[in-house]
Amino acid sequence: MNIGVLHIAAPEEGGAYQYSENVIKCLKKYDDTNNYILFYTQENYLYHSYESDTWKTVFLEDLDDRQVWMTKKFGHFLRLIPFSFNLKSVCGKYYRIKRYNIDLLYCPTPSLAGYYCQIPYVVTIFDLMQKYYSEFPERPFLSRLKRNFRYKLATKHAKLVVADSAGGKEDIIKFYGIPEEKIEIFPGIPISTVENDDVSESFIQSVKKKYNLPDEYIFYPAHLWYHKNHIRLIKALYVLRERHKIQFSAVFTGSKREAFGDIMRTVKDLRMEGKIKYLGYVSDQEIRALYKRAMALVMPTFFGPANIPIWEAFSLGCPVITSNVYGIPEQVGDAGLLIDPRSVEDIADRIYRLYIDKNLRERLSRKGLDRIKHPGLEYYARNLIAALNKVGRGE
Repeated sequence: MNIGVLHIAAPEEGGAYQYSENVIKCLKKYDDTNNYILFYTQENYLYHSYESDTWKTVFLEDLDDRQVWMTKKFGHFLRLIPFSFNLKSVCGKYYRIKRYNIDLLYCPTPSLAGYYCQIPYVVTIFDLMQKYYSEFPERPFLSRLKRNFRYKLATKHAKLVVADSAGGKEDIIKFYGIPEEKIEIFPGIPISTVENDDVSESFIQSVKKKYNLPDEYIFYPAHLWYHKNHIRLIKALYVLRERHKIQFSAVFTGSKREAFGDIMRTVKDLRMEGKIKYLGYVSDQEIRALYKRAMALVMPTFFGPANIPIWEAFSLGCPVITSNVYGIPEQVGDAGLLIDPRSVEDIADRIYRLYIDKNLRERLSRKGLDRIKHPGLEYYARNLIAALNKVGRGE
């Protein structure tokens, strides 16, 4: 069977990019029966290293100016209509996919490319947070409306919908009326992190020196959006300083987003400049080193139901503190400490508990490793491949 994989996420998109990368590596490692074509849209990220006897790569370049004009003028209207034929003004740059003999198109991130091109497709839906949260400026009304329309159309016409948690599956059924048997759960396990746990102590020390890191810190790798809740985390560290006289540091990585300005103002107002390290975008290997050095991942996010940094922390033996909201407890189980993300006091209390209790840190580290390694990556991969084969055969 010929399977197309559509990789449209950019590195700065965070979890969507990491999920796509991990799924592609998983399929390449474990599927030796199907042929794949990897369609990608990021011109600066070359994927020739993926090519083999069973893998090809195709760059989907942007349309020319005339085609872009047609797409903008007529595309949004035409895409509302089911087509038995297709035009470039409907499909945009995804039109090129139709030139290849694809039996099935797999979209690891939400996309309508398969629908526009009238190719049988599988689509992944990470979450429906636009249904639950409206207060964050990075999710304005029109953005939520467009996202909801796109997700509903994508799930309705897909041959299979992939969710990364039971909670995510329940939402897809609840809000879009998709039959339960049409949805499969495949969690976003960080395959590359688990399989390449090759961070040497010398490299960890070099990262520490490069970024002038303190001996003890908490770690939070996330783009600086308001829903990631960095500000309350900073305020929790301020509480620890004022109440317990603990001069604790936090290390942040990720792209500057809508909340960046307010985050930096909070740091200044609370006189925490020396305790908050913002490193920007760093390499995957440096991320692993930062996990290894950290006392804990502290992730007071408002969005779930599953988050890749939690899997990454588990896989690298880093204790986890995260939010007790929307499906995240299902991901964490008993391998982490849960917090109310709206409560600065609650965040501070959990950090303090972990700080004073070395046995608790060691216990959470062991439980996290156990949780990430069972039932195992090969089991995950074989089930994903079996699901794609079943859909491709029309069963």
